[in-house]
Amino acid sequence: MELNVPGIHGVGQSVIYFVDRYKDFSIYDVDFIKVPNAKNDKAIGDMHFFGLVQTAFEGRTADWSNFYTKLLGFSELPQGKFFGILQKGTILQSPCKSFHIQIIEPQVSDIAWDEEYLRVGIGAPDVLTVSKSLMDRGIAFIDHENLHTTTKGALTQSYLGSVQFELVNNIAKK
Repeated sequence: MELNVPGIHGVGQSVIYFVDRYKDFSIYDVDFIKVPNAKNDKAIGDMHFFGLVQTAFEGRTADWSNFYTKLLGFSELPQGKFFGILQKGTILQSPCKSFHIQIIEPQVSDIAWDEEYLRVGIGAPDVLTVSKSLMDRGIAFIDHENLHTTTKGALTQSYLGSVQFELVNNIAKK
């Protein structure tokens, strides 16, 4: 790593790096080489990065909310405003209003629980169409009585050991 990029320790073992473009230069120009003739196709169904779901130990949501609001300028959404199908916890919105962090605490005391990023949120204006396109490509979604794909959202099976992706209906973002 030839660049000294400033960052802070986040939840679990994560590090939040402060990276931005300066004029026409980016650290990505140094560390990554563009593949010749690589396609840059539009995302399926206007999918876009929406945010993260973070787990917190019982009683620590306020601490994490304070961390994100004081240090990074996030703000809490009004109580009861949710995106997606798993509507619980606290949702924070970035200053640019395009990135969200949902903080959840354990609902049952007898499960193993760490503070970590649990899911990646992907926004899509039409969850049903996007989930069908992804299923046609082999992505499996959770589908049972209590949790299934709806117009509000969809949750994938775990991939890469534990990573889950959640499709979130976010019509306002395009």
